[in-house]
Amino acid sequence: IGNFNDDCIGTMGGKWLGTSHNTRIMIMLLFTAALAGVLMVLLSIISVISADTGARRKEVALRKIHGAKARDIARMFIRPYVWVLLIAFCIGYPCTKMLPGLQDTPLLTWRIPLVLFITALVITLSTVWKLRRIMRTNPSEVIKSE
Repeated sequence: IGNFNDDCIGTMGGKWLGTSHNTRIMIMLLFTAALAGVLMVLLSIISVISADTGARRKEVALRKIHGAKARDIARMFIRPYVWVLLIAFCIGYPCTKMLPGLQDTPLLTWRIPLVLFITALVITLSTVWKLRRIMRTNPSEVIKSE
């Protein structure tokens, strides 16, 4: 049959089947913890955007009175979050390359951009959702109430 060791297994399925039961359990636990962490980050992003849009209602009302378009107001809200996301990605992505054993992992080639895309999508959708709610309000009512 020949020499059979872990180095000659070529597919991820083969590597998965070649690992022990305890290692598989540990991988699943780490994956679950990572997924929970990503979900908490996404929920905290939505929470921060909700608090920010609520605190800046008067500013949005004044901009609407002075003729700002919804696109300009949305850009004003989204821009800081996109910058923070890009800075975090530029710091975090090289850090994943420094972790031992992850340099040649083919899974990182598509998962990290996918997480970046999903996070950007959550930022954009939650900001647009909150801004649509604010843009529907009457600016005079907002200024009168604050």
